[in-house]
Amino acid sequence: MTYGPLFRLREKVIEPIGESRNSFFILTELAERLGYGHLYPRNEEELLRHVLKGSPFTLEEVRAAGGQVQVEAALMQYKKWEKGLLRSDGRPGFETRTGKFEIASTILEEHGYDPLPVYTEPAESPVSQPHLAREFPLVFNSGSRVTTDFRSQFHGIPGLAKNDRNPP
Repeated sequence: MTYGPLFRLREKVIEPIGESRNSFFILTELAERLGYGHLYPRNEEELLRHVLKGSPFTLEEVRAAGGQVQVEAALMQYKKWEKGLLRSDGRPGFETRTGKFEIASTILEEHGYDPLPVYTEPAESPVSQPHLAREFPLVFNSGSRVTTDFRSQFHGIPGLAKNDRNPP
């Protein structure tokens, strides 16, 4: 596992049960079927060496260090806006037209959009469906769901994009 500057070996507690396996190797098999398998590590040892490429450590050094190593990393910088670290011109402030943190976006306003965030009442809420709220008083909110992509994946698939109300 890599956690920012930290690399830690996670040894198997038991062998995989049934047909279960490391998700990376499922993708490796898919790549193999698509003709790109030669670009992927074929086993756990190769995978670990691949992850460590570009780091100052070898797999042997990590194992000798007890399975955990850490690269030197810069300390977290606080109050970057005061130090001019957020603007390309190096002046204090934010990379906005005003140099200030904008709740009302001057860029959105310039392009004809509402500069402030807009609240849209959910289709099923105590306000929009009071009869449901009497029978089901608890509101469960698990966040927004987009069914046409996953994080930054699948944006370029035309069949999914056509079903998206706001295609990329």
